[in-house]
Amino acid sequence: MLGGLSAAILAFSAAAASGQRVQFPTRLPATDAVRLATAPAAPPSPKPAPKTEQPRPALVSQTVTSDPAYVLAPNVVEAPEVIVTDPCFPVTSVVPCVTEPLCSEHKWQFFGDFLWLQARSAEVAYATAFNGPIVPPPPPPVQIGPVATVDPDTDPGFRVGLSRVLRFPVRLAGSYTHYESESSHELSIAPPDVIRSLVFHPGTAAADADFLEAHAGSGIDFDLIDVDYRGTFACDENYVLDYLLGLRYAGLTQDFHATFSNTTTIEQVATEIGFDGGGIRLGVDGEGHSSLTGLLVYGRAAASFVSGRFRAHYAQSDNIFGTVVDTGWKADRIVPILDLELGVGWTGPREHFRVAIGYALSAWYNTVMVDDFVQAVETNSFLALGDTLTFDGLVARGEVRF
Repeated sequence: MLGGLSAAILAFSAAAASGQRVQFPTRLPATDAVRLATAPAAPPSPKPAPKTEQPRPALVSQTVTSDPAYVLAPNVVEAPEVIVTDPCFPVTSVVPCVTEPLCSEHKWQFFGDFLWLQARSAEVAYATAFNGPIVPPPPPPVQIGPVATVDPDTDPGFRVGLSRVLRFPVRLAGSYTHYESESSHELSIAPPDVIRSLVFHPGTAAADADFLEAHAGSGIDFDLIDVDYRGTFACDENYVLDYLLGLRYAGLTQDFHATFSNTTTIEQVATEIGFDGGGIRLGVDGEGHSSLTGLLVYGRAAASFVSGRFRAHYAQSDNIFGTVVDTGWKADRIVPILDLELGVGWTGPREHFRVAIGYALSAWYNTVMVDDFVQAVETNSFLALGDTLTFDGLVARGEVRF
């Protein structure tokens, strides 16, 4: 053992003198020498095979070097990255939606809606067919057919809008909606049956006149301008809920006209009702979507309280005396408007493009209707004029975001 230690010291001294780096072995040679000396002797072999010592791999913990550059850093197990699914669509994000917008790259949104709506509770009954001429003394007339009614059909409209993100979770939005509806109806009969009007003033000679032909038309138009302050108050991986506070301008026009004719007389009636006003708008929007397929369901609800003025006009004329009735009426009203929409859609990657289709319902309360106003003229009573006008139908949307 002492001999081996002496040899190691001499080797270290020689290497230090020459400036070489010295690496100590993990086991001194004397250890093997002592172990061989104490082991029992093996029987002699006639031809001992040459034994070459194989190099022993060194463990990291057993390697000792004199150079600090060779010190190994300990092994560190890295934790897997936690990925949070972006609720805007199947992409990933590491920021939760409560602190930053999940679609923060979408500063602008542009959309266009195609509306296919029908006005409800807006029909006007204008004529009835009776069984024969009514001559004094007048027998009770008997209807021989359905009441002639002009009823609005389903007609197209549109809505366009945009929004701009100001700061999360606030954005400013604006939209414009336009809708027009035109409908008509006609009725003719052969003698001896006749047609009587339901829209003439009872104090005119034409109120008791018999006619052979009648036709009528009506129209309903409205325009809406909305400016909204929108924000997000709840969101998760698969849903987003927004609120809106805004202003609304609402313009509504209703018109009706009817013409009755016989062999000598042409009698006409025309009525027009207009409303213009503005007010506040409150609402919520909700959306739930799949991060795998991009399919979504959505719902929107808003209530507007519009303060404005109704202006109504009624005129009756004929080809003999000209204008025989000409009257008007106006009143200030607050018109509540309730808008509901529910549908399904699909959104592309990163929500840069989306399409949707749904059912829309809009109800205008405390609204002066054509048939109510005509009855008010006939009875000369204009109290408690007000009814509910509704629109419902399909809405299809295309939207781009960037």
